[in-house]
Amino acid sequence: DNSDTNTYTVYGGPSYMWGASWSVANIKSTNFGVDIVADTSTTATAFIDHVQIKVKYSESFSGREWINPSYAKLQDGTDTVASFTTTSELSSDMLQLTDFGFSLSPTAQILGIEVGIDREATVSGSITDGYLRLLKAGVPIGDDKASATPWTVGETYVVYGTPTNLWEASWLYSDINDINFGVELFVDYSGSSATDARIDLVDITIYYYEPPILQQDTGIVRPDGDIASQWDGTSSPHNTFLSEGIEDPTIPDINSCIFTSSFAPTSFIIDEFAMSYLDINAGGIVTDITIEVYGSETIAIDSTVNIYIAGVWLTAQQLDMTAPNWYTYTWTGLSYTQGDLDNMQIEFKSIRPDSIPGVPTYENFDYLQYGDILDLAIGSTNTQFVVTGWVNPTLLTSSLSANSIHNVFISKEGNLEIGIDQTGKLEVYLNPSPASATGVYGNTTVFVPTDQWTYIAVRYDQGDVDVLIGETWFYKTSTDTEPWSGGGSMNSGNDFTIGAELTDYTCFNGKLDEISVFNYTLSDTEIELHGGRTPPPSLDFLAEFEELTGSTYDSIHGYAGTLEGDAKWANGKDNFGILFDGDGYKIFEEIYGTYVYATYADI
Repeated sequence: DNSDTNTYTVYGGPSYMWGASWSVANIKSTNFGVDIVADTSTTATAFIDHVQIKVKYSESFSGREWINPSYAKLQDGTDTVASFTTTSELSSDMLQLTDFGFSLSPTAQILGIEVGIDREATVSGSITDGYLRLLKAGVPIGDDKASATPWTVGETYVVYGTPTNLWEASWLYSDINDINFGVELFVDYSGSSATDARIDLVDITIYYYEPPILQQDTGIVRPDGDIASQWDGTSSPHNTFLSEGIEDPTIPDINSCIFTSSFAPTSFIIDEFAMSYLDINAGGIVTDITIEVYGSETIAIDSTVNIYIAGVWLTAQQLDMTAPNWYTYTWTGLSYTQGDLDNMQIEFKSIRPDSIPGVPTYENFDYLQYGDILDLAIGSTNTQFVVTGWVNPTLLTSSLSANSIHNVFISKEGNLEIGIDQTGKLEVYLNPSPASATGVYGNTTVFVPTDQWTYIAVRYDQGDVDVLIGETWFYKTSTDTEPWSGGGSMNSGNDFTIGAELTDYTCFNGKLDEISVFNYTLSDTEIELHGGRTPPPSLDFLAEFEELTGSTYDSIHGYAGTLEGDAKWANGKDNFGILFDGDGYKIFEEIYGTYVYATYADI
């Protein structure tokens, strides 16, 4: 066996002589014992916790008789006596005392046993204990607690055992209640003159534990006042709809509730309540408190419930309400009085949950919408194109598209975005086969300034991208890379938009003029001259913004661009252009039951 079972393995038996004959002298010899050898076929360690040897024997016991042995159970000044002389036996008879009249409850757990003897010797130094053991069902058991200390002259009450000592035996309440439970003893005489051993009383004290009987099992208190109300609620005060007077399994009115929201102004949200009065009877003690809550968490939220009682908070418990239902939270091992209960408070605490908005709606954004055009120039059938235009930003913000482009002013949904970062560098997102990428162009001396017209161009030729900012060409990105190297034709795109991109509504704040798209590559010189209004070949789109009312049209195919939001005509680079104020609102909603809460993000 490879485990400690805390039990003995017994070898031999009450009648087994181990193939030998034994005398009292053999047993009493200091050389009497046991030899143990452990064998194993592998490397192992054997452990022995304890070894004991029990010898069963019989003897003819004859000693000095105890006169009136029954007197030993009554402390009335009448003694039980054994008398000795120098010519008598040196030990007394065995004195057995049982039937002490115990009646322990079946729930009693025995902790310790004491035997007390009120005794005396008539001659000092003549009488000592010879033997003293408990009787279980009339049979000696456990430790012999006889002491070698001589009995004193004059009555002395001596105690054997302790409140936590079981005499190396196990005890049930029924063992103690049994009429054959008791004690047996004899004494030894070693005097040089006639001596009496006298016992006035032998008593037994049992130490035991009984679990307390619960006098009042339950009582209900409910919130009757708000202390803190940081959670959102369908009405106020919050305690009114948390105290509807119903219990599990009845489902409460779920349209009256408190709830957490990602719109909370602080990172932690607390609702705290005072509790109503409950009389727990005079001297009553609160041992357990259980809180029942009906609720749910649509997402995993770090939220807890806790109790304030006797001036301290107990240990908070996680709510963990995975679905609408009743949930219970219990604190045990308590010991609180009526006064503690009268001042009890309940706290619900939650971190502010992350916002999980539905599909946002957008209002008041400025842009020009042309629909799904230019699929030839910036589409899957072409590997070359050029985009040019005049830009005059008023404000460069941190707004960022899903493709990491700031302040987008030209886009074709799904395959092209051109914008300007906060330092004035030109940013380009392209989605050709086989993969999309983003590039940044410009430096600390060449960039697009605010409140000033700057001519820009983006040229794509089979994965090779060059960018013109003002009068300076950049043939690689600011980090000296060519992100689209090896690229082919562009993947198909959707709506062509000037002034914004309409996936995340990243938009431009400022003026735009003379936006051109070519379905073929151009030389540096041709692109530069076009900025001065010399039209090169292969022009597929030209928006000059000279209409001043209604829609605006490109000069090549007549594509109509619809002005949205507050986009308007203004002074341009060449006569007139379009002004975008870069302002708009993205509206998110969070829904709780029949209640809708919206937040507005100014973009």
